[in-house]
Amino acid sequence: MLSLKSIYQSIVNGSEEEETSKRIETVNLIAILCAIIVTIYGYWFYCVSNAIEILIPALLFCPAFLFVFALNKHRFHLAARILLQVVFSGIISYYGIVLGRLAFVELFAVFAINIILLTFQTNELKWMILCTVLHISNTIFLEFNYAYNIFPSIPLTENIQSLFRWLIISVIFFLNLVAMVIYQLKSLRLSKKIAAYTKELDDKNQQLYTFNEELAETVKVRTAALNLANASKTKFLNQISHETRNSLNQIVGQTTLLLESMQKKAVVNEDVSLVEGIYYSGVSLREILNNVLSLSHIEAGKITVVNAAPFNLMEWLEENMNVYRNFARSKHINLFLKASPSLPRSIVSDKVKLTQMFNNLVSNAIKVTPNFQTVLVEVYCRETQWYIRITDEGSGIEPAKISALFMPFNQIDKNADHYNGSGLGLFLTKTFADMLGGNIYVDGNNGKGATFTISLPLIIHEEEIILKEEPTIVLPRGKKVLLVEDDAINRMIVSRFLEETGLLLATAENGTEGVEMAVQFEPDLIIMDMNMPIMDGREAILILRQMPQFKHTPIVALSANGFKEDEALAIELGVNYYITKPVLKPHLLSTLSKMLNGTPAQTV
Repeated sequence: MLSLKSIYQSIVNGSEEEETSKRIETVNLIAILCAIIVTIYGYWFYCVSNAIEILIPALLFCPAFLFVFALNKHRFHLAARILLQVVFSGIISYYGIVLGRLAFVELFAVFAINIILLTFQTNELKWMILCTVLHISNTIFLEFNYAYNIFPSIPLTENIQSLFRWLIISVIFFLNLVAMVIYQLKSLRLSKKIAAYTKELDDKNQQLYTFNEELAETVKVRTAALNLANASKTKFLNQISHETRNSLNQIVGQTTLLLESMQKKAVVNEDVSLVEGIYYSGVSLREILNNVLSLSHIEAGKITVVNAAPFNLMEWLEENMNVYRNFARSKHINLFLKASPSLPRSIVSDKVKLTQMFNNLVSNAIKVTPNFQTVLVEVYCRETQWYIRITDEGSGIEPAKISALFMPFNQIDKNADHYNGSGLGLFLTKTFADMLGGNIYVDGNNGKGATFTISLPLIIHEEEIILKEEPTIVLPRGKKVLLVEDDAINRMIVSRFLEETGLLLATAENGTEGVEMAVQFEPDLIIMDMNMPIMDGREAILILRQMPQFKHTPIVALSANGFKEDEALAIELGVNYYITKPVLKPHLLSTLSKMLNGTPAQTV
């Protein structure tokens, strides 16, 4: 049932989706009120004036208003709004002529325009303008008619005119009051909506703030737990790495000495193969350790920076090939390097990451290649890229397995008894290639070995870096070297490595003895173990660097700690070269040659 109360509740409590229905209810309310008023006032005016010209139109305007209600009921809402304004225009025109100035057309036109603003929607602007122009035009026409009396009004006595004037003023005042009430109710409804939305927004903001606080606290707790777990993992890996590398250094070092001794004595029997197998396993374990530590750094987000610097490309290739020639020889594998003559002498890249990528691929190639076969390393450049291509003669790789090669802990051939890697090498190689702006490609070669190709951006270093012409390592005879190492076996291994070099060697068992021996012996180079009892290498280096005579003496650090943080700390203390155990003889001799022959200090 339609009532003022229902209209009020509809307007005030309605939702945004009910805005159209509120406009419809407003149109219905105005139409019904006007139908009642025009009927009552038309009959009343007729009774007072006996003017049939007032009654008949009133009886016609009443059903016209009710037809507006019918149009809305049948969902012709725009037509209902337009008809309401047309009926208003008809009342203004007719009674403005019949009653003359008593009709107060100006006030009724204001009411009609107010209803336009209340009932029409914003997308019906053209109809709003047309209806408004219609009412203004009627008002202008009636004023013109009053001036020139084109259509005369009905004659009324002065008393009747006075009565009509007050009745019409009261009706117009009432209708405009209704319009203002509707406006006020609409404003109240909007205010309540805004208040509700504001409260809802405040509640949601408070919930969001609380959620953010809880999330921040959760993140803080989990980050702390993660940092603790990472710290514990790093400490554990550091301890395992330190203990493993010390033992591994003794295995690799002693097998190196044993192989050299056998070669000098021209021993050819099964014992040589057994010792070569031990050496091969030790070098393999060294690469596995390096890969595990690199993976832990990647997981902790510590390997994210590319440390690009210029270096001599051919010298770098020869150094790495020398390390793996002994490795390949232990398996009776031919390891060849084919470098393009068009390669630049020096390039700019991250030498450390390149070395690990090269080591992983060459090591894998040697592992999967059967005895008495060949591993070929090709290095060449094309336009803006340079390439490292490594081809083995293993059992090849099935095409279906290539996509999974670069997943961590995935092995090339898990069923092959000649391969026992960790499955990290290719994953790290791919990761480092991406970091350097390059890529890696695989060709399975249809079961006849595999070819891995690394492509990298070619950045040529303009200043020439002179390549060593000496094919062998040159150590100046008579130079003094001080070895500070607490482990007796490790001291023996390094001493034997240097035995036939012509260097004068002195040894010490800890940092305290090392400092005292350095003062007495005045070495040209110091090899310092970083972890020793009584006084470790770090403290000894600090003391030595404070002495004027050792301020510029080359110091080579030997350490079982493979983390980059340990290396960075050692360099900061004054170490010129950092070697991670196990120490390979070619690497050690090459390093000493650089230091003693005046090559600028660098790190590994």
